[in-house]
Amino acid sequence: MQARLAFAVVLLLSTGAACSKSPLGVLGEAHYASSTGAAGEGGGFRDTGPASATGTGVGSAARIGGPAVAGGEPVEDCNGEIGGPARLDGCGTCDADSANDCIPNSVSAGRYHTCSLIAEEGRVHCWGRDLEGQLASPADVRFLDLTTGDFYTCGLRADDRQVQCWGTEEFPLGREAYNNVSTGRWHTCGVRGSDGRVVCGGIELADEATPPESIFVTVAAGYRHTCARDTDGLVECWGSDTKGRATPPGDVPFDSITAGKYHGCGVRRDDGQAQCWGIDEDSELDFGQARAPAGVAFNSISAGAFHTCGVRAWDWLAQCWGRDEDGQASAPEGVAFARISAGWKHTCGVRQDNGEIICWGDDSDRKATPTIPD
Repeated sequence: MQARLAFAVVLLLSTGAACSKSPLGVLGEAHYASSTGAAGEGGGFRDTGPASATGTGVGSAARIGGPAVAGGEPVEDCNGEIGGPARLDGCGTCDADSANDCIPNSVSAGRYHTCSLIAEEGRVHCWGRDLEGQLASPADVRFLDLTTGDFYTCGLRADDRQVQCWGTEEFPLGREAYNNVSTGRWHTCGVRGSDGRVVCGGIELADEATPPESIFVTVAAGYRHTCARDTDGLVECWGSDTKGRATPPGDVPFDSITAGKYHGCGVRRDDGQAQCWGIDEDSELDFGQARAPAGVAFNSISAGAFHTCGVRAWDWLAQCWGRDEDGQASAPEGVAFARISAGWKHTCGVRQDNGEIICWGDDSDRKATPTIPD
């Protein structure tokens, strides 16, 4: 068993903060970004949307605003009102002028590697295992968002919003513009900008890359399944339904979603609390990853392979649940995060105060040891 370790490195930011006014525009939602765990996610699998995190191999989802709740009790919002919006922008500040253009730096924890995105520069930096070239991000391309699979990485390009990948086929979704992108274990999906349809590419084992003909806002690619959220916040999933991972609650609106290996989660629109599906309690694969804490509102959540983490709405601290044999669900205490991404057996987050990347859990392949970009 790996020791429970936490590593950190400060990203090279011109502002020294986790959030900057970026000319790149506003991100989509959040996604799994992950390895199979993605994220968006990873691998984290997640939903990508406005001001979102990108997470892992399994995925992460971001939520802006909504009721501020601390341990089930309403707290003051930015205007000093009880139970109002938790935050006005994606950086955890009360600056209303930044609500539409404040883009935090993001991180995506996959199965064997991790990548970060410096929002102001649009530059991606990766570390960990590099068997298929998944660390070799294109140096001359600026990105809005990124997502990590098992052996590859994808990003949403800033100039034309095309999905470009490395470690696998360069343009698996064709040369069209997308609103957001999410990677599962071996497949990639995106919401096409022209019509809101989901397009998927890559290896398909259980129809996870065969989306329905519906209109969606964001998509979260999981292990062998995929979920997407429509304009009403309702979720539809396809692919393998082992352990109920492709059977979300049909009547619950979510602000964001994330897909793990055998489970999925979302941030509910009405109260900001996390709700998950998949994994029966009597299953040998049940580590509590689908049992979200009651009475806790989250700004964002990210589903890893067998654990889930979120950023709490009232204090921006990380809270995790599920499998923890490598420390992947043991978040550092007293650290406020702007973004979080749960991977296969590790988790990474972006500090709210200075943009520092902190990772914890399994550090095999050095995936939980961030390195400084050149």
